Amino acid sequence: MTGFSAVGMTAVGGPRSTSTQASTPVPTDTTAPTLSGSLVISAITAGGAHAAWPAASDDTGVAGYEFSCDTGTPAWVDVGSVLSLDISGKSASTAYTARVRAYDAAGNRSSALTAPLTTNAALDTAAPTMSGAITLTSITSSGAHAAWPEAADNVAVAGYEFSCDTGVPSWVDVGAARVADPSGLSPATNYTARVRSYDAAGNRSAPLTAPLTTAPATQPPAGSVDVTKVPMARIVVFEGGARVVAFAGGTRIVRF
Repeated sequence: MTGFSAVGMTAVGGPRSTSTQASTPVPTDTTAPTLSGSLVISAITAGGAHAAWPAASDDTGVAGYEFSCDTGTPAWVDVGSVLSLDISGKSASTAYTARVRAYDAAGNRSSALTAPLTTNAALDTAAPTMSGAITLTSITSSGAHAAWPEAADNVAVAGYEFSCDTGVPSWVDVGAARVADPSGLSPATNYTARVRSYDAAGNRSAPLTAPLTTAPATQPPAGSVDVTKVPMARIVVFEGGARVVAFAGGTRIVRF
């Protein structure tokens, strides 16, 4: 009887050997974007500003930007792909640091561009205040002397405006003085003296007012006419104390 060794033989239809090909790993992106140039701050107000920066570059592509405006510790906010924005909600007269950095899809981030930002002072809308009274002295038929107390303001009083009128104020800037001498007024006339203060922002206080009535016109004292200095003058004296002074241009009666 004849035998066959199956050692080393592969039967028809039996299992076949297979080979496995190893996959190539995808390289990890570890290169951060590059952001050069300057962060430009403009249109500064008491509450914010406008910020703009140049486009960044990256080996695979810039995905976006993060921005912060802080007083020391960055508080990054993703602003997407924009290259400018408006900062708001800041405190007046405060120093901040504006910062921007770029990032890519792998999460790599560039070094930040920075710029100082100091907000403007808050707009002064508070008017000065005046209390007390205008004091009027040395009243004559054509003027008087006026004085008033110092005004107060949340920032500083810049000056005063004065008027002496019969109804409609005619304001005159008298600077930092707290006295005025209205003149050229009419005798025996009712006026109103007014004063108001103002600050550097143009805010004005409510005015202080005081009535002013000028004195009657001054009559020349009896015997005050020096007829010796009047050309072509002659004197006629009547019993009873009246003198008639006649001169070119008219006749004047002076009683003694």
